[in-house]
Amino acid sequence: MKLLSWVYYLLDRRIGKKGRFNNLYLLDPDPFGCETYTYERQKANDLIGALHGQRFVNILDLGCGTGVLTKELSHLSKTVTAIDFSERAIDIALRKCQASNIKFQCNDIRNLALQERYDLIVCSEVLYYLNSQELVQFLKKIRNSQEDGTILVTVGKVFDQTVKPLIESIFTLQHRIEKNKNRRPYAINIYRMTQ
Repeated sequence: MKLLSWVYYLLDRRIGKKGRFNNLYLLDPDPFGCETYTYERQKANDLIGALHGQRFVNILDLGCGTGVLTKELSHLSKTVTAIDFSERAIDIALRKCQASNIKFQCNDIRNLALQERYDLIVCSEVLYYLNSQELVQFLKKIRNSQEDGTILVTVGKVFDQTVKPLIESIFTLQHRIEKNKNRRPYAINIYRMTQ
């Protein structure tokens, strides 16, 4: 089923990213293997471990998918707001994650109004979907709406030459974990916002 859903995703460019993601979740309720693949579970565990048991008041999880990582983050915070632009992914997340401290929203991070204060913002495997201009606008929106000390955690490709430099032009890198030996090497970057 995963192979069929990914063949569809890669071949069907006519309906735009949002439509492709909705259809991807219709074909497979766990298309990225967040619940089933050891690789995805290890990545989530590495992210949670990188936070060293720190407690938060308000977490923002961007690109939450079906809420697998969101559920783990909910154990570290009073409130978690989880956002994905696939309605289908949010529907699945609402059924699977019944924690009272999680609020799910269907929204596009490019149009997201950050009206609340967050002490942790998590962007796992999502920022590389934005083009450079969209990414810079999004990062400036975070900087302008959040307070000093806000932590931004990103997960993405180890050898990224686009996203990481743009983030580091705005935020200060505090810690980086590289997993180079995986079939898909990834990095977890922890940034602290300072004005």
